[in-house]
Amino acid sequence: MEEGINMERSITRTRNKRYCKATIRLTYNGDGVQRLSITGEMGRIVSKAAARKDAKQYWVSFFEDSPEEIFAMNERCGTRFSSASGAAKYVLDMDGEYHGLDAEEVDGKVYVGDSFGCIHNDIAEWFPELVPLIRWHLNDMNSTCECQDRHGWHVGMTIALTKDTLTPAQRKTIDDDLFAACSSKRGKEFDRRWAEIMTSDYQAQQAIRLATGRETITISDMEDLRSQCYPHRPLYKQVHSWMLNKVREEIQPEVFEAEIFKDGINAPCPDCGHRMGSKWLVRELPPEIVELAKTALKDEERS
Repeated sequence: MEEGINMERSITRTRNKRYCKATIRLTYNGDGVQRLSITGEMGRIVSKAAARKDAKQYWVSFFEDSPEEIFAMNERCGTRFSSASGAAKYVLDMDGEYHGLDAEEVDGKVYVGDSFGCIHNDIAEWFPELVPLIRWHLNDMNSTCECQDRHGWHVGMTIALTKDTLTPAQRKTIDDDLFAACSSKRGKEFDRRWAEIMTSDYQAQQAIRLATGRETITISDMEDLRSQCYPHRPLYKQVHSWMLNKVREEIQPEVFEAEIFKDGINAPCPDCGHRMGSKWLVRELPPEIVELAKTALKDEERS
């Protein structure tokens, strides 16, 4: 595969009346990072007659469970079916004999899919040579860092931390996040109070008194405080600074004591502090993995 060119290869293997299909994709994401994808499809191999029977049974069950759909179809299509069997036969006559099944006819037999997507356990069993590639699946969308992988951490794992067990990296992440949350609360509270000062004469007079220590507040003081043209005036700056400091004193960052991270989400890494699942991390594909993806199962390739 040449640089910048995408590759996709699908291979199907069969055993008795079962099949498994593996699809290898090498692409480039929007950031120019090479991405590997390993997905699959697994199911059963049946005769055309058996597939038609399964498809009809699917639609009979559908209409029996939802008889109102028969009336809806009659109204939509101008038909007059009253039984689930008749409605099912009509659907298959109109939309295809295998409609309702994930099916593909190959060489006189029908491959009916039962499971799809990231069926990596099945792929590993049917295609053991792809096992080295599976761990690099969607290498540009890792929820864990490499440190967490070394520790055996993964999404779905419950992790409990206390203030006494935090590593320096974990403490920094948690403290930074608590301070960011505190700053957000401070900003919202400051905006709320400042809006009151700008709209309420009583609140404006109180703010000037507390910020300056003055007992008498003049109309000129009020104008200086609320002027949109001269925010650099000393009184404006004095009250503004006083209000900022007051909000900072009243709203302090929370102190971390302990937390249980269900499913591991947002648990900070003990080595680098990355919060598990907080963002996608990119891992460049090693040259040997790229080469393996290019050549794996190439002799069996079938479109």
